[in-house]
Amino acid sequence: MVLARYAGDMSRRLDLAPLTAETSVAVDLHAELAEIDNGPPERRSRAFANAFPRKTTILQVTVPNIHDTSATLIAWIWDARAWDCWLPGKADHITLSSEGEQWHVTSLSVEPNMSLVQDCE
Repeated sequence: MVLARYAGDMSRRLDLAPLTAETSVAVDLHAELAEIDNGPPERRSRAFANAFPRKTTILQVTVPNIHDTSATLIAWIWDARAWDCWLPGKADHITLSSEGEQWHVTSLSVEPNMSLVQDCE
């Protein structure tokens, strides 16, 4: 699995690069996912395989919405092996609650069969 370096969008962006030392998941430190996305659709899955050997999926997360003792976020898990004009995957909607200094998952709902439409030209 490869973690997309940035969470959120241009108006609310969180750089996840510091997680490199905290997790065993590969983090896209050099923004290779963006380069692959801007490349020819018919080469995206192969370009991903070359850039991230032995990895098959992309993890992309939103910036958490934090409210007092709870937080919500969405984690998309994309199948990079099938990446062309479409990037297939699923979305996990996660709710967390704070207990002391730790966060715990309190609910999880999954939207299967999601697709991210990519530029096909």
